[in-house]
Amino acid sequence: MNLLNWHEEMALGIEDIDRQHYMFYEILGRLHEAAGFESSINVLKGLAGDLACYASLLFRGEENLIALTQDPNACSHLMEHAEFRHRVVELEDVNVLANRDSLRATAEELGDWLENHIAQFDRPLARRVRKNHEPITITRPVPSMELPWLRESVAS
Repeated sequence: MNLLNWHEEMALGIEDIDRQHYMFYEILGRLHEAAGFESSINVLKGLAGDLACYASLLFRGEENLIALTQDPNACSHLMEHAEFRHRVVELEDVNVLANRDSLRATAEELGDWLENHIAQFDRPLARRVRKNHEPITITRPVPSMELPWLRESVAS
């Protein structure tokens, strides 16, 4: 994998979800980088919280599409989301954040997971949406919603 970097081949052609995938990789990359720079636990905890928040936002949009398209893989797709949410929530534990090497490895694993998830679940869903010419309605983030930890330097 191109370490924690979203790349154009991952694009689904659904702007909102592509942007969310991109942002998700941005947060993962910052968490990985922050662990390497020995950033404070508070910075790491903030990034892990942002990751959990963004996972929820991303999956809510995808789950809207799953419902709209009556996705035949809905059960498996939703189970994948639940498993991922669980792994991300575990990252918010201070003991997990304190082990920097493990944290970096986990960030890489989550990046790999997302890349595989996009290929296995999201791409077929996007093809179904485009094939059916269904209107795409996705829950968008509120414009004032900001991820404050993204503004902080990961090296602080």
